[in-house]
Amino acid sequence: MPENIQEKIEDRLIDYININARGRLIIFKSEKKLKGVNLVVKKKGEYESKRAVPLEKNPIVKSQVFGARRNKSAKTVWLHVLGQNKASRDTLFKKDIDITEFADRTEICFLFIFFNVLKQDIDDYVCFISLEQFEKLAPLTKKNIYHFESFLSPERKDKYSDFLVNKKDLAKIFLSIILPE
Repeated sequence: MPENIQEKIEDRLIDYININARGRLIIFKSEKKLKGVNLVVKKKGEYESKRAVPLEKNPIVKSQVFGARRNKSAKTVWLHVLGQNKASRDTLFKKDIDITEFADRTEICFLFIFFNVLKQDIDDYVCFISLEQFEKLAPLTKKNIYHFESFLSPERKDKYSDFLVNKKDLAKIFLSIILPE
């Protein structure tokens, strides 16, 4: 995919998540071009440009609420965004992914996204799936290379249908991961 289209996809994702998170999350492009990480989602107020490295484990923060101590985990979502142009309704999203590049980032999630060049926007539905779930579902084509293939449409059921999310609901997903109640 051309780099300018990939950048447009990432920019539109940032817009949709920021609009629907209502200021509770921050999403930014990885400043250091880390292998496999395009975007980082964190709780607002936790952005540290000098430490945006996904190799560290999530720190455990002890907080005191109404006199009782409880452990609270500060979470970060690391995203690998994969985009493809959508020529028609029958366009199939196909991608081979070498998972060796994610060997030390088990907490990474994939976002498979169609981009409509005419509308200059991402498709309504995206596939949001963790690395662990992806390895279970995707067929292994060669050593460490998995194949993803889907229409990314709720009307066309396939094994990735359970992971389809409306682009407007992405913020809710990230909020439930980062700020669990």
